[in-house]
Amino acid sequence: MYKILLGILLFTFSTNYLYAEETSYTNVTELYVATFDRAPDGYGLAYWVDTSTLSLEETANSFFDQLETKEKYPSNLTTIEFVNQVYTNLFNRKPDQEGLIYWAGELDSNSVSRSVFILAVINGAIGDDAKILQNKTKIGFTFALTHDEDINRAYKAMEGITADDSSVVSSMCTSGLGDCPLKKTGQIKSYDVEGEEVIDDSIKDDGFYQKGVAFDYTSRDNEKETVIDNVTGLEWQDNEDVVDNESYHEEAIEYCQDLKLGGYTDWKLPTINQLVTLVDRSKINPAIDIKFIYVESSNYYITYDKWGIRFSTGYIRSTSSGLVRCVRVANNQSEGN
Repeated sequence: MYKILLGILLFTFSTNYLYAEETSYTNVTELYVATFDRAPDGYGLAYWVDTSTLSLEETANSFFDQLETKEKYPSNLTTIEFVNQVYTNLFNRKPDQEGLIYWAGELDSNSVSRSVFILAVINGAIGDDAKILQNKTKIGFTFALTHDEDINRAYKAMEGITADDSSVVSSMCTSGLGDCPLKKTGQIKSYDVEGEEVIDDSIKDDGFYQKGVAFDYTSRDNEKETVIDNVTGLEWQDNEDVVDNESYHEEAIEYCQDLKLGGYTDWKLPTINQLVTLVDRSKINPAIDIKFIYVESSNYYITYDKWGIRFSTGYIRSTSSGLVRCVRVANNQSEGN
């Protein structure tokens, strides 16, 4: 099977088809996933697709001239370790033994280059492997659109992506790239314009539809001073700073990046899509679960994208300053020093 695949690949190269294949946002994002195990940064992706005149294969080959690649695949790394790593980057698994031996032999004999090997594995993805790659590519391209230059976040964006579409939703939320799972608003009754409760179906609002996932938090960790949201997978800061630290936008970002709390150092300022998941409109002053003991209802909490939420009612508006409640991914084991 592997000999047939390689034969087809080499024939394709001999006809100069793949060699001359143009780069695209999709295939270069796949290269980033396969080579670096991360999402592309926006400027890097734009360079390879819009500025560079290299073909796809030439781009793949050029990746191995980059410092990041040399550090990830040092000279003492064995060929078997390299093959295992690429498969893991792409498909969250190692190749079967037959495939591993075959590709290691082809690479060691210089029958194929590392860049051609990567393209072959990408193009040969089927079944769950193809779906995992598709999901990782979607997350990677979405990350690139944010022009976020933080490489650590580019790596974290790939964590937990599987063939299941729900893993994309989860990653979009925890990485701050998109919407989080839709929660119930907390409204359980419907009211008319006079403020009178409506018991029939004449008003179809949140109280009628009751859509979304129920709120689900772990008990507050009084030692770590954090609360974990089991729906979104996010862990939230809940100490005295939450009601005392009012900052401008850049100061708020730096504060979260420097925060050491609960044994963790990977805190960040939440996006509006993350922070709004805390709003519980079945409550007022504050409109948030009682597991959070530090809440200032009268002021706005600022987000990474310069929105603010006032937890008296959950009202949202744009703002460049406010109180700060940092967030991290709950299952990430980044320990502080």
